[in-house]
Amino acid sequence: MPGKDLPAELSSVEAREKEKIQQAIGSIGGRPRLKTKVLNVAFVTAVCGAFTASLLTSGISRIASIDIGLLLLSLKFAYHLHTEAKVNHAQFWILTTLEDRLLDVIKELRGLRREFRESVPAQKDNATTDPTAKAAPTSPGKD
Repeated sequence: MPGKDLPAELSSVEAREKEKIQQAIGSIGGRPRLKTKVLNVAFVTAVCGAFTASLLTSGISRIASIDIGLLLLSLKFAYHLHTEAKVNHAQFWILTTLEDRLLDVIKELRGLRREFRESVPAQKDNATTDPTAKAAPTSPGKD
């Protein structure tokens, strides 16, 4: 039967759409890529090196090492904020796209509902004006 195949087709379409959305979100801010991992290790190593150097030295070089460590930490925070802004922008874009699609579906549903309501009264009018139609019984006990 064609009616039984329709839900299976819809579920496969929904599954494909769900997979596309998961891949899009995963590529934006999901698992860290190799580049991000290497950059994080480099920052941690540089910051640890700068603060270790500040412990082993004295005078101006100690202050310079602390300043370099703080600069590296600031750069890491700025990079983190930049990455989070990209993720938030992408999520906003995805949600806006989903909202637009949902509004299109709602608009189409309203149009179908309007067409249905326009066609139903026309059918009722044809049924009541049909001279061959039999009158419905009023009450079982009254004649």
